[in-house]
Amino acid sequence: MPPFAVVHPARCLWFGTASSPPRALQAVIAELDGECLASGDLVSARRLLEAGDISALLIDLSHKDARELLHEPAVPEIARIAVGDAAELPSLPADVELLDPARSAAEVARGFVRSLRAAAQARALAQAERQLDRTHRFARIGAFEIDWNAQVVRCSPQARRIFGLDGAPERMALTDFAERVGGANPDPWHCWWSTLAAGAPQGAFEQRIARADGSERVLRLHGEHVKGAAGAIVVQAVVHDITDRRRVEEELEYQANHDDLTGLANRRQLKDALVRALRDAAALGERVAVFILDLDRFKDVNESLGHAAGDELLIEMAGRLRNGLRANAGLRRRTQAPDLIARIGGDEFAVVVGQLGHEAAATVIGERLRTAFAEPIRVAEREIALTTCIGVAVSGVLPTEAFDHDGAADDLIKQADMAMHAAKARGRSTLCVYDPSMRRDTEERLELEAAMRRGLERGEFEVWYQPRVDLRGGRIVGFEALVRWRRPEIGLVPPLQFIQLAEECGFIVPLGAFVLREACRQAHEWRAAGFAELAIAVNLSAAQFRDRALEETIVDALAATGLPAGALELELTESTIMEDVESALVLLKQLKTRGVHLAIDDFGTGYSSLAYLRRLPLDCLKIDRSFVADVTTDADDAAIAALIVTMAHRLRLTVVAEGAETEEQVDFLRREGCDQVQGFFFGKPTPAADATALLEHQLVAPSA
Repeated sequence: MPPFAVVHPARCLWFGTASSPPRALQAVIAELDGECLASGDLVSARRLLEAGDISALLIDLSHKDARELLHEPAVPEIARIAVGDAAELPSLPADVELLDPARSAAEVARGFVRSLRAAAQARALAQAERQLDRTHRFARIGAFEIDWNAQVVRCSPQARRIFGLDGAPERMALTDFAERVGGANPDPWHCWWSTLAAGAPQGAFEQRIARADGSERVLRLHGEHVKGAAGAIVVQAVVHDITDRRRVEEELEYQANHDDLTGLANRRQLKDALVRALRDAAALGERVAVFILDLDRFKDVNESLGHAAGDELLIEMAGRLRNGLRANAGLRRRTQAPDLIARIGGDEFAVVVGQLGHEAAATVIGERLRTAFAEPIRVAEREIALTTCIGVAVSGVLPTEAFDHDGAADDLIKQADMAMHAAKARGRSTLCVYDPSMRRDTEERLELEAAMRRGLERGEFEVWYQPRVDLRGGRIVGFEALVRWRRPEIGLVPPLQFIQLAEECGFIVPLGAFVLREACRQAHEWRAAGFAELAIAVNLSAAQFRDRALEETIVDALAATGLPAGALELELTESTIMEDVESALVLLKQLKTRGVHLAIDDFGTGYSSLAYLRRLPLDCLKIDRSFVADVTTDADDAAIAALIVTMAHRLRLTVVAEGAETEEQVDFLRREGCDQVQGFFFGKPTPAADATALLEHQLVAPSA
């Protein structure tokens, strides 16, 4: 008897007149470590089969119900074996193995094992088909086959679902299929399978279809030319529903090229559109104009009304840009101009206008856009009048060949940006057209930035100190640290010439870190020399405050210099805090936990800070010099200054008045209860050596 290790143990069901199968079959089942149940009743046999754990059904052909059990739909994928003489039942189903117990034991065993193996293969094939069907459903893939000779297509169930042909027959006429899936445009389908049928080994294409249920799907089809029997031409194909993938790709593509808030193009799409516009203009002998617009005082809206109001305003302005361009169509040589509007920054927009015949048309369009922006808008139940500064750059008539349009697009955007900055420098609601002198200004700014960075490395920056005087005792109680730049070839550079640029280019962060460390070092030196109560105040710019490493920078400066945290006071402006009040509150609390003192600088010039003043962990409030300057001549400024002092004291804050330059101002502030004064009356910012001399001699005006 051959080895049966490759066959799993069989659990058999014997359906016969006798209580057990013939001995030859019993021996085979025992050899396979199997078992055999018996049933002579059709109902109980069916029940055992439905239980699903039978691997072979042995049917006694002499049983009166043998025919019925053999020909009824049986439990699939099990071995069915007829036992007996074939003469008893001449017509057997194709999947039924016939075993004659009268034959040799070896023949009976081979037939039995052959049937088990065939059933196992059928089970494996069915399982694979089910798995494939599940995979096709999950992947949204279906299979279909075209019999080119018969002009018939046969679709799998999944393919019919994908095509929207639910309820259609498995086989369809090819023309009917093309009409139903191709709709009003079946030509791409005809072209695809005709090419394959003509001998192309394989081919693929994508098609968007409208299904019968009204849904629209994107399909990718791949087919192969196959030679069938007797020269038949067959196209075997798969269809993949890629609708969701294409939708995601389109969404990602949209996000990559558009601004989320306004739906306008972004900087990336601006560049692509401008390159196309320049190429078209070169072919037509025309010009392209780029406009860059920056809203005036938009930051004030965000700070006073909140970012939601600012977003609403930006959306409105985007709409005005669209309407403004439509109104300017008559200034072009042709009606189909490749215009594009983009949002390229927080409150900065760009516009590309093509097919301009002359530069003057760009100026007219720019003026109309500027006027459209000036109309008041209602946001957050308030009417706001915003203006914009516009920079314009216009291309010349470009050559059509051997020209770098990509580089020309970059240059045009840079030129428009330079013109916009020139417009901002001239004041609000201004339009400037680029001229070459603006490039020189930009180059000078770049040179100055590079010189600043080199100067920090070379030790050209110094920290000067302006005294803060206690009005009750008349003595210096602290200094404010201020940066100065001494260029070897020039001398002292006024702060107004480099501080704003340092803010704009980000250099203020490393420069501020230098000032902080040097001020802490000098303050520690003074305290070690006997001025134990002396404090040092250091300004934090908005860029420094946004720097994630700020807290680490402060901690490192204190640790490196040995200055106690309580001797350091950090000054921030209201506008810096109001950029993001909640985030600022978290950071200020962290700094306060470190032990440093916190002050609001230039108090009274910001927006809405009174609503948050009680929440901020402050120690000091500095009255802006604009209120101090006229306290002796302007009753309103005097009242404001007095009110700030009273309010600050009720919040248990120290009050420092900035910009005191006359004795009359100092006397007023003393009468109103101001704690400390800082200004030219007591001393200008001075180098550390001179500040040390002031401390040693206390050369300040004593209290009356």
